[in-house]
Amino acid sequence: MYGEGWSVYGLVAFGERIEDALEACPDTASALANVPHLTTAGFSRMAPNTHIKPHQGWVTTVYRAHLGLVVPEGCALRVGDETRQWREGETFVFDDTVTHEAWNYGTSDRVVLLFDFARPGYENMPQDQLPASVAGFVRSSG
Repeated sequence: MYGEGWSVYGLVAFGERIEDALEACPDTASALANVPHLTTAGFSRMAPNTHIKPHQGWVTTVYRAHLGLVVPEGCALRVGDETRQWREGETFVFDDTVTHEAWNYGTSDRVVLLFDFARPGYENMPQDQLPASVAGFVRSSG
């Protein structure tokens, strides 16, 4: 969706479980089962020398979390005016609707477990409607 060098191995897509992927990753599937109001999850891989240009999400009902799994030097995420480096074994949460960008200027892949969960007060609300371009991408990736 955002150019070359970035890919996601999806586990849950906008509330729909991807059973084959979850079965292939039983420990992760078990951990994700403990995330209340989970809507989306997957392993996000960013190749070396990749820069995901500034963009913003459209889903106003969730927060996004990143759990650092494999994080070489030279990787960071900027959300608004704040820039953070991922750290292996640590999670940070951010609002995907705020303009953000990510980069990997390291020498190996960066991998995080990306997952979205309902914002407080939105747990039982319908999810935002996917833009047509995103819905088409999700269908073609499945």
